[in-house]
Amino acid sequence: MSDDKNYVKIRTKLNGRFRVLEHEDEAPVLYSGTDSHSNNHEDFKRNSSFTEQTNQFLINLDNKLNTILAVLKKDDVDKRFASSANIVEISGGGVTIATTENLRAGTSIEIMIFLEDFPPRTVSAIGKVKASKQLAQGFIHAVEFTNITDVDQTQIMQYIFQIERRTLRSKNL
Repeated sequence: MSDDKNYVKIRTKLNGRFRVLEHEDEAPVLYSGTDSHSNNHEDFKRNSSFTEQTNQFLINLDNKLNTILAVLKKDDVDKRFASSANIVEISGGGVTIATTENLRAGTSIEIMIFLEDFPPRTVSAIGKVKASKQLAQGFIHAVEFTNITDVDQTQIMQYIFQIERRTLRSKNL
């Protein structure tokens, strides 16, 4: 996102997968993020003519189906996003990844980030490598998001705040 916003950045240990785009305007695969909590169940409840118990049952069923679909989709993700990455820093504006692949500055990639393993919660974005550095075993790349949905960006920011809250609580104990 090149709109000069400042985002909170945190160190992390998330897994990700990416693919190099042939050219910058290549159509993204852009899997929509899988977050069983992101469905708008409040609208459903408000507009439903079912009882509260039936609504809750249907919402739980919807969450379970989303989880099953995300697990089944994993093999397809591994095929389309053949390269793996360790996300070492994350913000709403980009990520820093460690990988075995040497990516030059200016390279466009599509990346999937696994925020949670179970229930599966992923986000995806198109990004451009801004800087690269060779390490003893692999490379580290700073990637700025150039195309990310508002939903996925919001999930990243919620993840960051969740981790920050957890860190603050552990320090106050």
